[in-house]
Amino acid sequence: MLLRLPLALALLAALPFAPGHATAQNLRFDEALERATSHPRVAEADARLGARASGDAALSRAGGNPTLTLMPGWRAAGDDERGAELQASLVQNLRLGGYGRARLEAARTEREALVRQVDAETLHARLEAARAWLDLRAAEERMARLDEDLALLTEWRASLTRAEELGAATRADAASLRAAEAEARELRARHAGALQTARAALAERVAAPADALLATAGPAPEPELPPNAALAREDVTALPAAELARAAREAAAARLDEADASGATQLGLGAQVQLDQPGGAGQSAAPHGFAAFAVVSVTLPAFERNQRARSRAAAELAGAAIAEARALREARALWRACLAERAAADAALAALEEEVVPAHEAAAEAWARRRALGAATVFEELAARRALLAARQRALFALRDARWARARIALLRGALHRENAR
Repeated sequence: MLLRLPLALALLAALPFAPGHATAQNLRFDEALERATSHPRVAEADARLGARASGDAALSRAGGNPTLTLMPGWRAAGDDERGAELQASLVQNLRLGGYGRARLEAARTEREALVRQVDAETLHARLEAARAWLDLRAAEERMARLDEDLALLTEWRASLTRAEELGAATRADAASLRAAEAEARELRARHAGALQTARAALAERVAAPADALLATAGPAPEPELPPNAALAREDVTALPAAELARAAREAAAARLDEADASGATQLGLGAQVQLDQPGGAGQSAAPHGFAAFAVVSVTLPAFERNQRARSRAAAELAGAAIAEARALREARALWRACLAERAAADAALAALEEEVVPAHEAAAEAWARRRALGAATVFEELAARRALLAARQRALFALRDARWARARIALLRGALHRENAR
């Protein structure tokens, strides 16, 4: 493919980029994607999942705790029957209506939503890292082109200065060429700022220190993709964002079931023990025996049926269902946009590489030959060179866009196929 500048980029990566001549850290595309998974957003989602899984491991199906009741007392009926009394009961309340099962299911669906959140954040981080790496690669390639152009203008300016000294060129010609060289230096200086901005963006995407001097290394991604006609038939409803919305809707439905079950009838089962009174005056204080009772209680949902929790859960479910439908539409729209972007980027790149840039190269060579024969001025050749530079810059941007379009589709397909393989 046209516009590969491996030697220039290698030299660019080796240059000092900051005071102290710090060495740039070369980062391959696959390394950037791997390091993106340690981004703070991904780490945050993963930490939430780990904490929730650890806490849910202790959930009980009972959904309530036993109640122990102690009732010490004093009997004062007469001297022979006077003494201490003690009653003790232990009762376990049980929520009927499948509350324990609904509670555990709600916890499971909420953990599944957190898993989907990790997947979505991971894909988002990888996509952002891919775009930042490709932006930096394009900035590096443009800097290499600007350096080539500036070197040529510097050479021309020195040659024309010597010609001016020999009387073979006018002072105006030499001044005009110096102005063109100064403009090229100014353009390079402005692009150096854009290059540093691209470095900082990639550093943020891969969780590197803000002052890290990153440079791209290795080849740009060239994923093998089917034609757009085949890709258009892909079912993209399992993309992480859509799966997250689906999991959120399922969790909301499970919380509504839990709220319904929490308002059902409650059954209390237990036992009560009553110690006999001690002997009367002058007799042993030890109890004579005890009486045991079974305890059965029923709490009927006559008035309070946890209506507030149920209404909140119902409202959440209604919103989650709409959000799921919106996420599915957005997933399909994103996929169509990706395919359209790929088609447009590939067409623009092909036109530039196969027609526009070669035409400008031929024109620049023709003007160079005419100037060598004395049939054209250096400024006519310079105009052709500037047109060629502009065409090459457009081709660099088109190459970046085409690379990004293909890389984004490849990353989305990878996430889609991993989801379908579960």
